[in-house]
Amino acid sequence: MGPIAIALVFVGVAAFLLALDLLIPSGGILLALALMSCAGSILFAFRHSYDAGIWMLIAELACVPLAAWLFLKLWPNTPLGKRMIIQPAKAKPFAWDSDSMIGKTGVTVCELVPTGAVDVDGRRWEATSQSGLIPPGASVKIVAEEMGQLFVVPVPKESNHQTTKSATMNSLDQPADDLGIDSL
Repeated sequence: MGPIAIALVFVGVAAFLLALDLLIPSGGILLALALMSCAGSILFAFRHSYDAGIWMLIAELACVPLAAWLFLKLWPNTPLGKRMIIQPAKAKPFAWDSDSMIGKTGVTVCELVPTGAVDVDGRRWEATSQSGLIPPGASVKIVAEEMGQLFVVPVPKESNHQTTKSATMNSLDQPADDLGIDSL
């Protein structure tokens, strides 16, 4: 068997090892063996003649992009590739639970400055206040909805008793002197 025949055998072994690397998780060992087989084929081609060595080198370097393209096309369809690559799930379009949230009332979970969370029918939604700050626990009415965002306004309390100043004002509404902060 001449050096050129041995070089062609090494090329066949390299192709087989690359194909096997697609199917068996070897941690790169089969790929390293395939690269060593390619190097051996080039070495034996040079032993045959200088021109044969150069042509074998050019042919193997030309096969690298082809092998990479085949790897990217074929490997995701192999059993190992299917286990390694996560297929993206189709996103469901956003839909409200009912036809319209406009007109429903809820309670603020936190202070809306101007955005925050409101509880409507036992579910928490992100909401934006259209009338400034709204304290937590306040009743709000949904006046608009746009792309999953609710816009709310406070619902006036219908009670006739007067509330104290501290109950209606939050810490942002009070003057600094009332907070007991020393001047800098």
